[in-house]
Amino acid sequence: MSNNLPNFDPRHADRVLELAGIGMSKQDIAADIGISVRELSQLYRGELKKGLARSHEPVLRKLHEIALSGENTSLLIFYAKSQCGWRDTGASSTLAKTVHRTFSIALDPGAQNSNSPTLTDRILESEP
Repeated sequence: MSNNLPNFDPRHADRVLELAGIGMSKQDIAADIGISVRELSQLYRGELKKGLARSHEPVLRKLHEIALSGENTSLLIFYAKSQCGWRDTGASSTLAKTVHRTFSIALDPGAQNSNSPTLTDRILESEP
């Protein structure tokens, strides 16, 4: 079986790294250096991945900075969901179990006397 791929070219490697770093599509990068998308993917796989990773860094740094500043609540929520594993229903299944247990204790019929803490008191006591 013969290998019909063109040879790896270091000049193309630098160009692929640069173009992938600004988010250019594989189709456009392949056209720019004059090879097929298949050839690009096989010959310059590392450069494509590294260029994309490098392009993400400044965006993620700025996202992190804005999110932690507290000035943009929507961005802060997005950051918590994408980086901290939060969901619309809460932070994790562990939190849901804790709240469930709190409700079970607070709704115990034996805890209905006037000296018992209220549901709100029990929930606030369980928060970190």
